[in-house]
Parts: sequence; C-alpha cells; structure tokens
Amino acid sequence: VATLQTYVVQDSDTCMSIAIKFNITVQELIKINALPPESECWGGMYIKVPSTFILPTWTPTPQGFYTYIAKETDTCDAIADASDMSIENLLEVSNLLLSDCDNIAGKKFLIPLY
Repeated sequence: VATLQTYVVQDSDTCMSIAIKFNITVQELIKINALPPESECWGGMYIKVPSTFILPTWTPTPQGFYTYIAKETDTCDAIADASDMSIENLLEVSNLLLSDCDNIAGKKFLIPLY
C-alpha cells in the first residue's frame, strides 16, 4: 500500500467491511495500523487506509468468502439471518442496495465464511 489516508470508522463498519471497501485484506488493515491480531474496529476510531478507493470485484476470494446466488423464494432477511449478518452489512459486502431486495432472484451475495 503506497499512499495512506485517515478513515473514521462508522458505527456500522467492521474491520472486514473496511478492508473490503478499500480492497485490502483484514490482515493488511491490521498491519497498516499496527493493531494486535484479532482486533476489532469500532465507531469513531481513526485508522489508516489506502488513499485510493477501489471497488473490488464481487467474486469468491481467498479471504474467506463465497458467492451465493439468490433463489426466487429467498429474501434478504433470510440470507442475512442464515449468514449471521445484518441486512446492511450483507448488502454492503455484496455491493447491493436495499432496493435490490425487492426482486433478488439471481442476485449474487458475498457471504463470509466463519
């Protein structure tokens, strides 16, 4: 990571969602900020992130995610519950909007592996 900027962690952020937002791994985020392993990110915290905002491609990654393709009978609530995530985090990680929940058949959801 060449150039860094300061980012203020929002209440809805997690270290994972921030890493995804800036196209780095959680391990890189922890290393950049000299945080202890297994660190948590919390609202109001100031951290360093890459200065270039990059939207990652939403395909399975080696960082513990898989892509779930929604069926006609699925709902965003059910997918979020089954993934142990809030709807907001599920949509953010999957690069979707709340309005995408109206007709989700065939939409791709990025689900973290625990």
